[in-house]
Amino acid sequence: MKSRLSQISAIAALAVAALGFGAGQANAAQGTFNLPFKAHWGQATLEPGQYKLHFDTPGAAFQIFSVTGNGRTQFVVPFVGEMQINHEGKSCLLLEHIGDSYYVREFDSDLAGRNYAFGVPKTVRQLTVGRAEGTSLLTIAVHTAK
Repeated sequence: MKSRLSQISAIAALAVAALGFGAGQANAAQGTFNLPFKAHWGQATLEPGQYKLHFDTPGAAFQIFSVTGNGRTQFVVPFVGEMQINHEGKSCLLLEHIGDSYYVREFDSDLAGRNYAFGVPKTVRQLTVGRAEGTSLLTIAVHTAK
């Protein structure tokens, strides 16, 4: 049942993304970044390599990011996108190192002037509960253009 629901959700996200990309090309922005290690971004798993990011600038009713690299395109959806940018006006990804893995927690967009937050799986969050040393954060530059 759960995998069937996941399949339906993925198909719905792709349909919304296809509609949004066609209708919102005028407001579309893109960026590139180099990922030096494997990382998780929402439901997507990104292998090391060069990536292209596509997103709508503010005003889009529903924000979906497409991430293309290593011969695959994956879609990620932020759960928060209303905060103001906080990394000196430069676009970047903020990754959190938890256990042996990296997770994209934020995307700061200089073009959109916004900070988009992304969640990590509940099972991963539970790994950090009660840990005195906490987790480490890493910033990766994203070169953006309209």
